Amino acid sequence: MRKAFYLGLGGFSVTREKTEQLIDELINKKNLNPTEASGLVKELVEKGEQEREAIIGFIRKEIGQLRSELGLVTHSEISQIEDRLRVIEERIQILEHKVGENNH
Repeated sequence: MRKAFYLGLGGFSVTREKTEQLIDELINKKNLNPTEASGLVKELVEKGEQEREAIIGFIRKEIGQLRSELGLVTHSEISQIEDRLRVIEERIQILEHKVGENNH
């Protein structure tokens, strides 16, 4: 019955309001007791969360691959480059100051 239940509902994520409606429907139309209905809905919600996490993981992986293929940099990589640039600029200023002192 659970497999049919999941197939019938398509494994979608359920909001609190929809969950309450579903529990009422299961109790009234499918002749389940409240505990059984709540258990099925809880399983559905958990399955929806698992699917949501899987989708998020897939999307992150795809975005990472696209970023790599397109040669895009991350915010972290930009920060590292800015830090390195700052150090190089400081070294240039020190060298310019030393050259200026040696010319006078």
